[in-house]
Order: sequence, then structure tokens, then C-alpha cells
Amino acid sequence: MQFTRAGWAWLQVNAAWLLIAATLALFATETLFNLPFWLMAIAGLYQSIRTPRLLWRDPHLRLAGLMFLCIWLPQLLALPDAANPARSLETVAAYPHFYFAGIFILRALQDPRARSRVEAAIAIIISVWIADALVQYLAGANLLGYPSRPGQLSGMFYPKIRLGFLLAILAPVYLETVRQRCGGWSWLWLLAALLLIAVVLLGGRRVAWLMTGVSFAGYIIYLFRIGAVSLRVIALVMAIGGVGAGALLATNPAIAKRTYALLGLFSGDAMTMDQATSHRLPLWRTAVEIASSHWINGVGPRGYRYVFRDYAGDDNFYLRDGRDGQTHPHQLVLEVATETGGIGLAGLACFWWLFVTTGWRRLRAAPNCAPWLIAGLVAWWPLNAHMAFYGSYWSSVCWWVLLLLPALRDTTDPPCARS
Repeated sequence: MQFTRAGWAWLQVNAAWLLIAATLALFATETLFNLPFWLMAIAGLYQSIRTPRLLWRDPHLRLAGLMFLCIWLPQLLALPDAANPARSLETVAAYPHFYFAGIFILRALQDPRARSRVEAAIAIIISVWIADALVQYLAGANLLGYPSRPGQLSGMFYPKIRLGFLLAILAPVYLETVRQRCGGWSWLWLLAALLLIAVVLLGGRRVAWLMTGVSFAGYIIYLFRIGAVSLRVIALVMAIGGVGAGALLATNPAIAKRTYALLGLFSGDAMTMDQATSHRLPLWRTAVEIASSHWINGVGPRGYRYVFRDYAGDDNFYLRDGRDGQTHPHQLVLEVATETGGIGLAGLACFWWLFVTTGWRRLRAAPNCAPWLIAGLVAWWPLNAHMAFYGSYWSSVCWWVLLLLPALRDTTDPPCARS
């Protein structure tokens, strides 16, 4: 009985950061991440009912509310003209749980111990993902027995190839946590960076490669600005990374083929560029046609799939050979323009204005928040061309990152010695 009480007391103290970390860990599954997210949302709803005035008085909660409305209100206004009202209503009705989860997260992370434990948990989870993916690549199956596929490393995310996207977003946070906690062993930071890059490359997702490039560029600039690394070290790291990437290309034909195809973006030839984008050009052209016809409030969240055939034309790549179209345009801005129209684009612009202005002020006041700002930038980057922006999975990833952004990276663990 005494043990039960002690365990319950421990759980009450640690429940917040455990739920936050569990959400990240369960992003490796198809839908289980929804469980801790909804538990946090219920707790946040309860807190908002108890102390409603705090929602506006607390600057972090006020900012989260404004940014949420920038994305959610256009979805609500798109409902009257939704192509599939039931599907759109399902998305719109469920979306507020991100905001209420944010209330819980932002209040929980006021505790410095919770912030520190969340970052430690993130580092552990990502380390496990990377190690597991490398086992899958070398042994043919990961620790759970999931098999590898040529040119597509999935790790614990099997059968989905989503690992590279999560690593690309969280790379700055992960590497900074390793750097801050590595106890003077600077080589651990370099090893972590090289292994993360290797797994992203082996994942075979070219969009994830580009996202990782943005993450690393931002993170290296941050390290240089705070004096953590010199230009000589940056050059050395880039040289080591270049040699490693070259070796990987030389020994992995599938990755080499994808890399060669990616260079087709600069060819100027429409067919080659289409192949370089994994046949996204027909999706984008169709999205432009839909957005032009529904420019005010779009066809409703998740409505692209229901009007695709009407605007694509019979010669569209995704209607040939028995294909039945696509679910979303695979481009964030075009998805917003298509499904919530000009109102959605205006909301997205307001969201980015809030993000940039408040992020810049916070960066000037606390430079060590830069890794999380970079993570938020990459997650919400307007040029992202992968999963559905209004879809449950990517919406959860985006909001999870964004909601942690205001409170984290205030820990003051002693950093490693200057490289």
C-alpha cells in the first residue's frame, strides 16, 4: 500500500513531462500519439475552466491562442463550401484539442525540472530511433523485427517512412541537448550529428534531406554566433560529413539514384523536374486550379481528395493506370490555398508574422532558445512538400513542436568545452 502511494505521488509529480515525451515516442506509430495528446488536452481544458483569465494574461498562453486562431478560424470559415462537409467538420471539431493541450504543456513547463526532463527524454528517444534505424540498415531488421527496404529506412516508424522528417525537425534540439550534457566529450556531439545525417540520408526522403539542410544551417549559424565553434571546426565537420555522404552514395545505389534525381530540380526540363519532385508537379497544378476556382474559403479541410478528379484532367499522372488521385497537394501553402482559400492564406501570413516577431524578440532576450526556434521554423516551413498540413499526424507534430518552443531551451546545464 505504501509503495502504491509512493508510485502514485511520483506519477503526479512527473505526469506532465511523461505525457509530453510519450507523445513524441508514439509519433513512431500510426495513431497512438493521439492518446497522450488528448489526455493533455482534457487536462488543459480543465485548467482553462478553472482559471479562464489566465488564458489572456499569461503571454505564452495568449500567443498560443492567437497563433491557434490564425490556423483554425479559416478552417471553420471553410465549412459552408466544403466539398465533403462531414470530413471537414471532423477535422475542424477535433482541431481545438491542440490548443487545450498547449495550455497544459505551457503551464507544466513553467517548472525548470520538467523542462530539463523533457529535453533529456527527447535526446533519449531520438538516440533510440537512430540506433534502431542503423540496426535495421546493417542487420536487415530493426529491434522490433521490422524489415528494411532498399533505399527506404523506416526504423520504428515501419511501414511509414517518416523518421527522417522527425529527425530533420528535432536535429537542432537533439544536438544542442547532447552538446550541453556531454560532460566535455565533444566528440559525442560530432558522432551524434553524423549518425543523424546518415539515418536521414538512408531514409530516402528527399524532402527530409532538404529539411535537414535547413536545420543544420540554422544550428551551425547559432553555434558560431554564441562562440561554441570556430570556422575551422565548421569546415572540418562539413568535410567529414561530405566524405561520409560520398561514401554512402558510392555504396548505396538507391540513395545515389535519388540524389541524382534530386539534381533534376535545376535541369529546366519539366519531365525531369517532375521526377525530381516525386511527381508532385501534377498535384501542384491541380491545386492551383482548385484554389483559383475556390479562392475565398477553399473546398474545406481535407477536401482536396474529393475534388481532385474534377480538376486534374484524364492525363494527370495520378489518374493513369487505374490510380484514383491523391489526398493532398504535398505542399503546405498550396494545401492551405486549396482547402481554406484566401482566408487561410491570410491566417497563415498572420501566423508567420506572430512567429517571426515574437521569435526574434525571444531570440534577442534568450539566444539559447535558437534550437527550438529552428525546430519550429522547419516544422512550419511554408515550402514543406510532404504530409498533409491539416492531417492529424502532421498537425500533431507541428503543434507539439510549437507548443514546447516558448518554454524550453532555458536550461543551464554546463556546456561542453569549446570545440
